[in-house]
Amino acid sequence: MKNDLRTQPGIGERARATLPLRVLVTAQPFGFGPAAAMAQVFDYLRPRVHHLAFAGAGHTCDIHMQLPYDAVFRLPADGCDEAFRRLCADHDASLISCDFPAGEAAKAAGIPVGFYDPIPWFWPQWPSVFESADLYMCQDFFGVRERVRDAGRQNVVIVPPMSPSLSRAGAKRGRHALVNLGGICNPLHSQEASVSYARLIMTIIPAAARLYPEVHVATSQSIVDHIQREVPAARTIPPRGAQHLLGTSELAAMTPGLGNIYEAAALAKRVFWLPPANASQGQQLVMLQQRGLAPFASDWHDILPARAPIDYWRPDPTVAKYIADAIHDALNDPGAVERLRTLFLQAHRAPATPNPLSSLLDQFGAGGARYVAEIFVQRVLAPLAGAAGNLAL
Repeated sequence: MKNDLRTQPGIGERARATLPLRVLVTAQPFGFGPAAAMAQVFDYLRPRVHHLAFAGAGHTCDIHMQLPYDAVFRLPADGCDEAFRRLCADHDASLISCDFPAGEAAKAAGIPVGFYDPIPWFWPQWPSVFESADLYMCQDFFGVRERVRDAGRQNVVIVPPMSPSLSRAGAKRGRHALVNLGGICNPLHSQEASVSYARLIMTIIPAAARLYPEVHVATSQSIVDHIQREVPAARTIPPRGAQHLLGTSELAAMTPGLGNIYEAAALAKRVFWLPPANASQGQQLVMLQQRGLAPFASDWHDILPARAPIDYWRPDPTVAKYIADAIHDALNDPGAVERLRTLFLQAHRAPATPNPLSSLLDQFGAGGARYVAEIFVQRVLAPLAGAAGNLAL
């Protein structure tokens, strides 16, 4: 079984045809990672199908509304899965990023499913859609290859990270800093907790503004609506724009989501990792620190030294409560705010060194958006259109 797509030469090299199909894309409303991944896949999938639509709940639509889909559907907060199932009935296939109920809804509607899993290493058990999806695409990271090999399923492939296939050298750095909070919002946190997290991180903005002529702040629109009065620089930035800012910034302060980690590996000069906003971010930060890949970081116990380190391997709801409590305590503790600011300043003042994260690209690759689009076309859409023999990629 060829689980590593990089062993398959010639992807995307032959002529590409537009398939007469209607394809529906969606992404899990958990942070920005799943939605941002599909926004990057858009560029490669758009020319391959006759009709391409996006359906999403909450902040997942923030960046997709700006892309030239044939249609964008905002799903209701309640009854989201049923609404998505009804939309599936009007489409020929679906591409889904990390939304397990949506995957089951699409299968219930009777259409083929391509499923993209950005963090397959994280789940204690494979989700049911792992078996039911026509194609299950796993983003590579530590432990993924071993887990996929042990599963031994023909519908599962490993794809390179979503990090852009851009030169690490040659980017002209501007005198600016980027603070990227990602989407922050997720079903395990209240809106209040997410906004409080943003307000806590915004306490480093005055210090950053004294160091850099420009400070850019990226997050979801719902968070922007709460903090823009105090921080006018806050805005929702499409993936390409965020990548440009990251690639030209002197320093980036980012949440340790895997999408941010891989983009930082490809584009960043220096990264200051913000306290984790969820369990997967916490585990990822620990893994980076264990390998010496995160020299500048702030975990919750760093800014709240009286607190024991959070065990990010506990069940998701438990970790979410620990993080929500830490957010509340830190925001109301001037000492915690000062420690966060001090750690940020240390990252700014440290001598320049090569970005240690670049080793991730050597190990896991880059350019996953193109792989996801092409393998989805090859394995799901082309056979559906009855053209598998003529559209080998």
